[in-house]
Amino acid sequence: MPKLDAAHMQVFLDGVVERHQDTFTLIVLVRSGAHTAKALRLPVNIALIFLPARSPERNPIERVWEDGRSQMAWKCFPHLECLENEREAV
Repeated sequence: MPKLDAAHMQVFLDGVVERHQDTFTLIVLVRSGAHTAKALRLPVNIALIFLPARSPERNPIERVWEDGRSQMAWKCFPHLECLENEREAV
């Protein structure tokens, strides 16, 4: 998604429902404004579970960032293509 806002979150939720109509889906989220917006129309077959505040150890993506930081720290790349090539090699 190009932005993290309520409108794009709704597009995401609608897409999940469209692709998984016959299942009940639990989505684990942080408490960003887009995830908690009052304007969201939550489908009946989706439930949102929010991580506690300030708990990066419970957020799986934080482990990905940690690994990436440890492998890429202090490296400089002249342009984005060099960085992308480096990521593919790792």
